[in-house]
Amino acid sequence: MVAVAAGGGGLPIRPLTVEGSYTTPAYLLADASGGLHTKGVGQGRGDLGLAIADVREILGYREIVVAGATWPVDAVYRARLFNPLGEIAAYVGRPDLVALPYPDGWPSYRVDQLGALVEAQGVLVEMIPESIALAGYVRAGGLLEPGCTGVTVVYCDGRRVLVVGVHLDDYRPTESIGVPFPPAATTVTEVADRLVYEVSGAARAIQADTSRVLLVGNACFDTVLRNAFRNHLGPRLRIVEQPLHAVALGAAGVIVAELEAGLRYATPGRPADNRAGDERVPTAWPRDDPMAPVAPWPTDPGMPVFGGSRRLLAPEQPPWPNSAAAGLVS
Repeated sequence: MVAVAAGGGGLPIRPLTVEGSYTTPAYLLADASGGLHTKGVGQGRGDLGLAIADVREILGYREIVVAGATWPVDAVYRARLFNPLGEIAAYVGRPDLVALPYPDGWPSYRVDQLGALVEAQGVLVEMIPESIALAGYVRAGGLLEPGCTGVTVVYCDGRRVLVVGVHLDDYRPTESIGVPFPPAATTVTEVADRLVYEVSGAARAIQADTSRVLLVGNACFDTVLRNAFRNHLGPRLRIVEQPLHAVALGAAGVIVAELEAGLRYATPGRPADNRAGDERVPTAWPRDDPMAPVAPWPTDPGMPVFGGSRRLLAPEQPPWPNSAAAGLVS
């Protein structure tokens, strides 16, 4: 799934649609001749098949073969990122920085690889661990209530689980720990129950406050997983208002807050006025006029602006249908 959020400079931080959806499937499609397409292109074509589910999985390779055609990896990233970057440019103009969350357990070389591939598309990238992005979402959304010492955030995207301890004390570091995700947890109750036990143990290992547990990610819409967490945690469990965009919103919020507070320059290491001289800044974006004024987008009634609402939803009231479970194009 592609989740994009943008804001700052007087514009509210909010999720953006990509290819007509707030929860666009992340995969690329290939046709019989080897041409790459995003999910929203050429619907109904019989020669399209599933190509790449997650472009991060091809890191470390120079070329890949898709539908019989050899593609440079940077071309694959350009195809996948063209529409998301275009939506960002349409909302905020040319951004100062693009926050790029990455899994906490990644080694530094893999983080550098991802950052370099995205920066090759003509943007300045700030790499942010997912735990820091989630902590930013919790703090900016006012989810740390007075009287508590912190909250535990459980981020499950259907492939892995990240347990994050966010503390009320700003000076206490955010800690995180990964938990293996068994695929059977989405269909077998006993496996889902064991996963919840492991998540609870992981939270205790990092001394996270489990009096309030926030569930984030695709797991919010899986009945078996959601019920397993609800049955074991009871009223301590909450689902955040934007479970599929929490990481993107939090990452954008962290960068915008630091830029507006003067804690970082628009270009890392030098004043914002020098940004025009950075060779990585593109001369053109995926818009007709990248520097033309952009009117703020109206807030979609079904997509609250980040920070505009501080309520938490009960597990029985997911905010959206499970649009992340998209069908494949045959």
